[in-house]
Amino acid sequence: MVNHQSVLCSPVMISLPVLLKRGIATSKLFSPTGLLSLGLKVIVSRNMNQLRFLTLAPQEEGAVKEEPVSEVRTRPTWKFDWALNKVDNSVRKTGRIPKALLLKIFQEISKAGCPGSNQTLLLLQSCGAVLPEVSSPERTELAHMIWDKMKELGAVFDTSHYNALLKVYIQNEHKFSPTEFLARMEEANVKPNRVTYQRLIAAYCNEGDIEGARDMKSAENILSVMRMAGVEPGPDTYLSLLNVYAEKGDTDSIKKTLEQVEKTEGYFMDRILMQVIFSLAKAGYPQHIEDIKGRIRFEKDVIPDVMNLCLTLITHGFEDISFSILKSLSHLSREDMDQALAIDVMKLMKEEGLPLRPHYCWPLLAACQKENNLKGIFEVLKTMHKLGVDLDAETYTDYVFKNFADAETAHAQLKENGCLFESVGLYTAELRSEALHGRLDKVLSLLSSANTPAIDCRLFRNSLILGFKSSDDVQLWSKITELLYKDERYCLTPPGPTEAVGYFLYHLIDSMSDSESAKPDVSALEKKLEKRKAENQPITDVLKQLIHALCEEENMQKALEVKAKYEPDMVVGGYAALINLCCRHDNVEEAMNLKEKVFPRNSPVALDCGKYVALVEVLQKHGRLEDAINILTEMKEKDVPISGRTVASFLRILNAAAMRGEVETVNRLHETIADLGLVKTAALHAPLITVHLEKDDMPAALETLISCYKKYGKILQLHNIYCKLIEKGDADLLEKVSDFVSREYGDMMALYDLFFAFLQTGKYKEAKKVIEMETLEQLVELTRNLFECDRDEMYYHLLELCESNKDWGKAEAIWTKIQEENIIPREKTLILLADIYEKNGQVVPFEVPKGRPDDSRSAASGEELKIRMLCKKNKAKEAYDIFRSMQEKDESHYRSCDILVKALLAQNCLHEALDVKRIAETHIKGFTLNSAASSLLIISQVRRDYLKDALAVLKGMLDSGMLPTKPAVTALIQALAEKGDVKSLQVLENMLGDVTKSLGLSASIIPNAIALAHTKSNDLDAAVKYLEPLLISGAQNPDQAVKSIAYLLRIVSEEGLEPAFEKFGAMAERLASQFGIYRPVTDLFLQYISADRVDDARSLIQRWNAIVQERRTLGRFMARSASRPGQAKKIEALLELIPEHLDPAAAYQYLLRCYELDGDVASVKATYEKAKAKNIELHEMTLKSLATFLKKVGEPVPFTEPPNTCSLGWFASASVNQQSEETQYPSKLVVPAVVQSEGIFLRVQILSYKSKVLGFPSDVEIRIDMEV
Repeated sequence: MVNHQSVLCSPVMISLPVLLKRGIATSKLFSPTGLLSLGLKVIVSRNMNQLRFLTLAPQEEGAVKEEPVSEVRTRPTWKFDWALNKVDNSVRKTGRIPKALLLKIFQEISKAGCPGSNQTLLLLQSCGAVLPEVSSPERTELAHMIWDKMKELGAVFDTSHYNALLKVYIQNEHKFSPTEFLARMEEANVKPNRVTYQRLIAAYCNEGDIEGARDMKSAENILSVMRMAGVEPGPDTYLSLLNVYAEKGDTDSIKKTLEQVEKTEGYFMDRILMQVIFSLAKAGYPQHIEDIKGRIRFEKDVIPDVMNLCLTLITHGFEDISFSILKSLSHLSREDMDQALAIDVMKLMKEEGLPLRPHYCWPLLAACQKENNLKGIFEVLKTMHKLGVDLDAETYTDYVFKNFADAETAHAQLKENGCLFESVGLYTAELRSEALHGRLDKVLSLLSSANTPAIDCRLFRNSLILGFKSSDDVQLWSKITELLYKDERYCLTPPGPTEAVGYFLYHLIDSMSDSESAKPDVSALEKKLEKRKAENQPITDVLKQLIHALCEEENMQKALEVKAKYEPDMVVGGYAALINLCCRHDNVEEAMNLKEKVFPRNSPVALDCGKYVALVEVLQKHGRLEDAINILTEMKEKDVPISGRTVASFLRILNAAAMRGEVETVNRLHETIADLGLVKTAALHAPLITVHLEKDDMPAALETLISCYKKYGKILQLHNIYCKLIEKGDADLLEKVSDFVSREYGDMMALYDLFFAFLQTGKYKEAKKVIEMETLEQLVELTRNLFECDRDEMYYHLLELCESNKDWGKAEAIWTKIQEENIIPREKTLILLADIYEKNGQVVPFEVPKGRPDDSRSAASGEELKIRMLCKKNKAKEAYDIFRSMQEKDESHYRSCDILVKALLAQNCLHEALDVKRIAETHIKGFTLNSAASSLLIISQVRRDYLKDALAVLKGMLDSGMLPTKPAVTALIQALAEKGDVKSLQVLENMLGDVTKSLGLSASIIPNAIALAHTKSNDLDAAVKYLEPLLISGAQNPDQAVKSIAYLLRIVSEEGLEPAFEKFGAMAERLASQFGIYRPVTDLFLQYISADRVDDARSLIQRWNAIVQERRTLGRFMARSASRPGQAKKIEALLELIPEHLDPAAAYQYLLRCYELDGDVASVKATYEKAKAKNIELHEMTLKSLATFLKKVGEPVPFTEPPNTCSLGWFASASVNQQSEETQYPSKLVVPAVVQSEGIFLRVQILSYKSKVLGFPSDVEIRIDMEV
C-alpha cells in the first residue's frame, strides 16, 4: 500500500539523471521524438504536467507480479460494463466526469466486493483532471480513500495502478517523494516500467527541481536540436514552452510561438489556447487573457472544452475569468449558458423592451429542483418577480410545489422567504396540488375562501377529476360541484356555469368508464358464444374475441372450424386475424381464399400493411410469384401506408429469395416494388446482387453491381464481391471491379475496400501490401484528441495486424501507447495482447483476464477451424453438417458453438441453431450461449412469433449476467406491443430494470409499447390512464424520463387507427393546457408533418406556439429526415410553418441533403439560390457535399468549392443521425474528416465488423481526405 503520509513528507533522494537513466533502461521503445520532447520538458517547465482539463485522463495497465491472484467475479459483468461505459461516454463527450457519478460507481463496486483490476483502475484514474469541479487536494484525498478501500476489499495492485496514482498526483499538483514511491512499489513486488519513470521525471519538473529549468534560451535551443534531428516539435512540446512564457507573462513570445503552432498543429489551437489562459491566470497575468481569448473559436464544438476550462478556473478561485470566458458563448442557445448568464440576458432583454416569458426561467428552476436547492428556487422566483415575469400556474405547479409536502407548507415557506407573490397562477397551482393529492377538503376550503381570486375552472379541471377519482367522499364531490356551479368566479367565459360544470362532469364520467376487465379464456368465450347463440342474442363481438384468442394461441385448426360454424356472423377484423394466422402456419391456400372472399382487389376495403406483407412472404415462399406481385400492386392501388417496418419486411423477403438463389423471383419482386414507388432505402437493391453471390455467379454479380450504380447511384455489396473474388482467386474480375471503383470514386476508395476484404478473408500479407501499418498508426494518432473516439477499439485492430505479422515488438510499442494515453483496455484487448506476448516467448506484463471470450486464440481442432471458416463464408448449413458429424465428445471440440449458432441464426436456420445449443449444453458443463448469439436467437424467435420463448431466453441472459443487444430487446418490445400483450410487457419492464440504461434504450420505449398494447386490445382508456401520469411525472422529475409519445403516435398513424390517434392527440393537448408539458404535443405536431397533414400541423402550432421551444426535438427530426430519400416535404413543411424558429443554416443544410438523396437537381439548385438570397451561410461540409453532387450530375458549381486541404493536420466533426426515441435502432455515424493532402476525396463504406479498425461502430460511413 502507498503510505500517504510518508509520500507527502519523505525527502527526495534519487536524482533526476538517475531517473532518466533508469527510465531509458526500462524500455528501448523511447523514440527520438520522445527523448527530445522529454529533454525539453525537463529544461523548460515545472508545469509541463499541470492539470490537463481538456483531455481524456490517460490510463495504463501492466506489471509483472510475483504472485498473481485470481479475480473472483461475484457480480454480472454488465454491472461493471455499465460503469465503464458511463464513465467512458462522459469523458469522450464532455472531457469530464460528474463527481456524483464517480461516487455512485465507487459505492456500487465497494458494495459488490472483490473489485477487479480494471474496476480499481477506473476509480483511480477518475480522481484527476477529469474532475474539474473538485479542488486538487480533495481529488487526491478521494484517490487515497479509494486506494485504501480497494486494498481492504482484496484488490490486487499492479504497475498500472501505481502509474494511475502517479498521474493523479501530477494532475493534482500533489507533493510527494519519488524515492518513497519507488520504495513502496518495490516493497509490494511491483516492477516500475517506462511510464512510471516518465511520470516520476514529470513530478521533478513540476517541483522545479532541475538546474536551469528556467533557462528560456536552452528551451528554444532544444527546438532547434529537434528540428536538426528531423523531428518536428508536436503540440505537447509547444504547450510546455507556452506555459513557461505564460508564467513569465511574456505575451510577445506567446504570440510568436502561437504563429508557429498555427502552421503545424492548427486543429489543436483552441485547446492549446485554453491551457495558456489557465497558465496566465495561475501566474497572475489576467490582463493578457483577453488577447488569447480573442483567438479562440467559440462555437458549439468547443463547448465541452470551454466548460471544463471554466470549471477548472472556478475550482482554483478565478471566478471572474471563468465568467468572462463563459460569456463568450452567449451567442449560442440558452441551454449552453449558466444561471447567472441567463439572468443577465433576461435583464438586457427587458432593457431592450423585449417580452420575457415564464418558461425562459424553467431551466434555472429545474436545475435547482434537481439539487433540492430551495434557496435557489426562491431566488429565481424573486428575480422573475423583479423582472416582471408572469409567475403562472405552470411555473408553480411544475417547479415549486413539487418540492413541498403540501400546498400549505409551500405557501408558508414562500412567505417566510419573501417570495409569496399572490396571483391567479399561485392559487391555481395550489388547487391543482391539493386535488392531485386527493385532499378535496383543502380544495373546498380554497374554493370557498374570499381571498381566492377569479379562476376559470378549466385551469384545474383535470387535476380535480383525478382528485375525485382518488376520493370516496361523495359529499365533498357534491359540495365542490355545487360551488363551481354557483360561484361565478370559476365560470368566467360564456356560455356560463351550466355548460362549464356539465363539461366537467362529462369528462369525469368518461374517465371512469369500465375498460379494465380481464380477458376471458378460450373455453369461457366458447361457452358465452354458445349461450348467446341459443338465446338468439347478437354474437358478433364474442365471436371476434374468440377468433382473436384462438389466433393468439396459434390454434389455426380450431379457429378455422369456428369460422366455418359461425360464418354468417363473422366480421372483417376476424377474417384479417385468420389470414395472418394462416400465413404464419404456411397455409397459403386458406389465406388466399379468405383474402379473395373478404378483401378482393376490386373492393375498397383493405387489409393493414402487416397482413399484406405476410401474404407476399408466404406466396413467394411457395412459388406463387404472380400472386405475390398482385398483392404488391393492390397495396399501391389501395394506398396502404408504408412504414419503416414494411420496408424491413420487403428486404427480408427479397433476401430470403436471394439466399435460395431464385434470380427471377428476386428480380420480379424488386422490379414491382421499385415500379410501385415502394423503395424507401438503397438496401432494397442489395438482394439483386446477393442472389448472384449465393449462386456463385460472379460475372453476373459484378454486372448487377455496375447496373445498380448506374440506375440508383449506389455501390452495393462491394465488400462481399471483393471477398468472394479473393477467395476464388479470380484476378481478372478483381481487377475489373477495382478499375470500376477507381474510375467512379478514386484509387483510394478501391484500395480501402481491398484492404478490408483482405482482412476479412484472412489475407493479411496482401492487406499489408495495400495499406501498411504505419498508415493505420497515423490515423490512430491523428484522432487522439478527438471527442467520441473509441481508443481501445482502434488499438485492438492495430494489435490484430501485429498478430498477423508476428510483430511482437510493434505490439509492445502499442501497449506502451495505451498506457501513456491512460486507456482502460477491454478484456479482449488484453487477451489478444497476452496471446501475442506468449506466442513470441515473452513475459506478459499484466494479469490476463480469466474468462476468455469467444474470439479466444486457443488451439482449435481441424473440424473447428473448418466450422469457423465456413461460418465466415456464410455457409452455416455446411458448417452445421460438419458439427453433427463430429464423433469426439471432448468439450474442447465444441468451442465454436457460439460462432455456429450466430451464423445459423443469421441465415434463418432456427431449428439447427437450437440443435447446436442443445448438443453444446449436453457436452459442456455449464455451457451458455454468449450475448451476441443469445441476442440473435431472441430476434429469430420474435420473427417466428415465438414470443414466450424469446422472453425466456432474455430472462436467462439477464439471470446469468449477460447483457442483450439493443436490437434484440427492441424487437421483443415491439412484437409484444403489436400483440397487445400488456402483461408480458410489464414482466419485461420489471425484468430489464436498470439494464435499459446500459443498452441505451429510451425510458419512453416500454411505456409507449404498453400504451400501444392497450390500444391493440381496443382499450384506449387504459392506454391514456397508464401513460398520462407517466408523462406528467417525467416532465416534472428529471430522473423519470418518460417524455415522448412519438413512437406511439407514429404506429397508430401508420396503421390508420384514427380514433386512437385522436385520443392520444387530445391527451397531448391536455398535458400542454393543464400542465405546461409540451413534448407530447410537439410529437403530435411532427407526426402531422410526417403524415403530410400540414393543415392539422398549422392549426396545432397556432394553438400551442410553445412547440417552437422544443428546438432539440425539432433538430433531431430534421436530422433523421435528411438521412433517407423522399423526406424533403417534411423539412419544407417546417420551413413553411415555423421558419423564424429554425436555425436557417441547419434547416437548409438538411433540405439540400434531402434533395441530393432524391437526385432532384432542380430543387438542389433552387434551394442553394434561396439560401444565398437570404444570406444564409452554409457550412463548408455542406458546400463540399453540394459541389460533389453537382459535379456528379454534370452541373456547374455556382460557388468556390471548399478546398480539400486545410492548414491543420486533421479536422474532424461528427454528425450523428440520431434515431428517434421510438425506433431505438442503432445510430449511423457520418464522420467527415479533412487531412492535409493533395486532395483525393474518397468515401469509404465500412461493410463488416472489420470496420472497427478506425474505432467507430459498424454500419458507419466515413468520408476522408487523406495524404496519398
